[in-house]
Amino acid sequence: IITKSEKLIYEFTTTNIPKPSPGEVLVKLKCTSINPSDWSRALGRFGPFSYPSQMGLSGYGEIVDENLESEDKLSLIGKHIAFWSLKSFSWAEYSVVPKEDLIVTSQFENKDYGFAANYFLNPVTALGLLDILKSQNFKSVAFNSGFSNVSKMLIQLCKQEGIKTVPIVRKAEQVKKCQELGATVTLDSSDPEFEKHFASSIGSLGVKVFFDSVGGESAERMFKLLCDGSKVHMYGGISGAYTSEETQKKFTENRGLSFERFFFMNYYKKLNPEQKQALSDKIEKESLTTFKSEISKHVKFEEAIPAIEEYTKDMSKGKVIIEF
Repeated sequence: IITKSEKLIYEFTTTNIPKPSPGEVLVKLKCTSINPSDWSRALGRFGPFSYPSQMGLSGYGEIVDENLESEDKLSLIGKHIAFWSLKSFSWAEYSVVPKEDLIVTSQFENKDYGFAANYFLNPVTALGLLDILKSQNFKSVAFNSGFSNVSKMLIQLCKQEGIKTVPIVRKAEQVKKCQELGATVTLDSSDPEFEKHFASSIGSLGVKVFFDSVGGESAERMFKLLCDGSKVHMYGGISGAYTSEETQKKFTENRGLSFERFFFMNYYKKLNPEQKQALSDKIEKESLTTFKSEISKHVKFEEAIPAIEEYTKDMSKGKVIIEF
């Protein structure tokens, strides 16, 4: 599937099966997912993007060819892997993937494709954010987009570690669900008294770190309420806009806030082989609990374009899984 223009008009096309360059493998896709990050790529947030272009950043499948150093060949051919890569295009039957951008997984059946297709992006993001909290000895954290898949994973991970959480959601009915997952205090940003409750909660819990996946004016509203000297880690721009350097500078000078960008692949690539294996083991062990993603539907590849167009209208309903 390719997108033809900035208007994100999609169509099927046929091309030759790609050949892996040095350091890459060729994957025969079994499933892929539709994620907000796919649009971030198309809008140029990960670097220059020209049209027409193939789409898709993540997926799950089997390695059928490789162009690796000799010691890697026997260990990867025939292996099943999950991946997320800016060098890949997973809305296709075949995709090349750099070896550094994949995780070797178990062989999943169709019923588990919802997990397999999202094995990499959300779980690794949540674990990376948890690592920030643990490595800097934070005992509490607040974050927006509190009902996203990443946030729900983070709530459960923090509960395991005894870290207090303050997720911010947009609908009253989401409050109870976050509390059931183990959130300490869940706040509804549509509540007329939200700002008072937020200030009270972060003050009583000693929250000095905030995870932002929204950006734009919504995030700036949160920054105004944070305690002086708080740290902000930005890992997304769901609103369509990231927090500008000018805005960051204003809050740094006036309130002592510090800002850092978090990109899950940078985190993953810094892990050593033993740490990567431990991460993979935890993801699989808790695949049906902590790391379960909300899936709205499964579609066959030939049905993908209507599903993509439907997903763009409301991304909060859950991910769409494309099966090959």
